[in-house]
Amino acid sequence: MQKIEVSYNQIITVGKRLREMGDQSRDHSVEKLEGLSNQLEEEWRRLWLRIDQRTKLLNLALSFHQKCNLFLKNSELWLANVGVDPSRVGKMHDEMRRALEEHDNFEKLFETVYTEVGFRNR
Repeated sequence: MQKIEVSYNQIITVGKRLREMGDQSRDHSVEKLEGLSNQLEEEWRRLWLRIDQRTKLLNLALSFHQKCNLFLKNSELWLANVGVDPSRVGKMHDEMRRALEEHDNFEKLFETVYTEVGFRNR
C-alpha cells in the first residue's frame, strides 16, 4: 500500500507542475490533466474510505470472536457450578445469605458476558 501511495503522490505532484507550467496553447491538455487529477484524487479518497470501513469491520469481527471465546470458556465453569449444593448450605442464615450472594454474582457475570457478546458487536 505504501508503494501505491508514493506513486499516487508522485502523479499528483507532476500533474500540478504541468498545470502550473501550462500556457494558452495547451489549455485542452491542462483541462484534461485537471480532470484526470480530480478523478484520481476522488478514487484515492474512496479507496481509503473502503480500507477504513474494512478495518473497522475486521476489528468488530475480532472483538466478537474474542467475546464469544470468553463466553464459551466461562460457560464450562457455569455448567459445572449450576446452583447451590443444598448439603453445603445447611440451616444457618449466614450460609444461606452467602449462597444467595454467590448466585447473584454468578447471574451478573453471566449477563455481562452474554450482553457483551450479543449486543456490543452489532
